[in-house]
Amino acid sequence: MKFRDLLIIFSFLIGCNLGDKERVIIPLEKGDCKIFLKKVSWLTDNSRTYISNNDDWNDTINEPYFTSLDFFYKLDTTHCKLIIYKSDSLRRSKLLRVPIVLNGTEKIDFSNYKKKGFDNILYQ
Repeated sequence: MKFRDLLIIFSFLIGCNLGDKERVIIPLEKGDCKIFLKKVSWLTDNSRTYISNNDDWNDTINEPYFTSLDFFYKLDTTHCKLIIYKSDSLRRSKLLRVPIVLNGTEKIDFSNYKKKGFDNILYQ
């Protein structure tokens, strides 16, 4: 590859928005119970949802996350825990500071999740 070809490729990459990220913080709060979902997506197939006890983006390096944006969740305020249904495996689970119940006992899908008190992370 010639230097001129590399220069053309580099010029093209400078004009792209490959690094732009969409960030959304979803606060789940009721009384003393506070859990935050920090949703970040970039490019077309890259996304993470961090589970946190704060709304600080700088803290995500120490937080567990899901790589899927297609899951249902609801806050259990009685025990201050997050119930998550239909998701991929949790990454960095050893860092978990927020109680989570994965794939609760209820049958949840797109036709009934609102009736059962769940939200869908994909539509936040």
